[in-house]
Amino acid sequence: MLNGFSREVRFYSDLAEKTAARLSKVFFADLAADGAALVMEDLSHFEGGDQVVGLAHQQVCDVIEAVAPVHAAFWNSPHLDELHWAPTVDHFNLDSFSDAWPEFEELYGLRIGESAREIGRYLTKNVDRLEAKIASRSRSIVHGDLRADNILFGKDEHDGEVVVLDWQLVMRSLAAFDIARLYGGSEPIAERASRAREMSGLWHDALRRSGVSGYSEADAWTDFRIAALHCVTIPVKVHALFHKTPLKRAAQLRDAMAQRFFACAVEVDALNVL
Repeated sequence: MLNGFSREVRFYSDLAEKTAARLSKVFFADLAADGAALVMEDLSHFEGGDQVVGLAHQQVCDVIEAVAPVHAAFWNSPHLDELHWAPTVDHFNLDSFSDAWPEFEELYGLRIGESAREIGRYLTKNVDRLEAKIASRSRSIVHGDLRADNILFGKDEHDGEVVVLDWQLVMRSLAAFDIARLYGGSEPIAERASRAREMSGLWHDALRRSGVSGYSEADAWTDFRIAALHCVTIPVKVHALFHKTPLKRAAQLRDAMAQRFFACAVEVDALNVL
């Protein structure tokens, strides 16, 4: 439904070599009508993240440093207009938000709090305003699903090395979405200790060092807050699609995303960016 296989193959075939980021080496990539294939390097000596457990703050910082070169390589590039295979808006999470919200609020309302419920209720009538705001900002290549389960961390001689996997939801959109997705969804609330501004600044500095100019720290903070607002649509859609799934970890993921993303949006006063 999301053309995930073709988006990932096209990312590695068309874009990966144009960035300085540490990405998985791909030895063979093929996209055919009856399927897709990627032959990638052996990364079994790396350790995968776990979104339920969450990431330590330093790990989040390391991932931001690792993904920023991807954003920088395509920052406001005219080449983006040619990448028709990559969507410009994450409609998967925005579609039917107003329909899915009431059931989500009934289950999670007490756990996320009144300020978070206010955000959800507002978005039921203003998703179009959020889309318009996103479209008005700087854009780049966005991973789209930057969370602990899609990240590998090096061990031993590879210590400190980060590899981001699973580019199936790659987009041409607001690059800060990756940072808000990572910080808001994969760093536990107690661990992050209200350091969103710090993370926005770290990302901005990494972009600047990678060659992005004309983009202020204030711009980065505004985009982070817009992205944090967008991120609250993720747990609502995930709940609507998978609340009947009996797997224990699926339920744990839904709970973690619901509480972390809404807490992040409240923390950065995301609603006021609209």
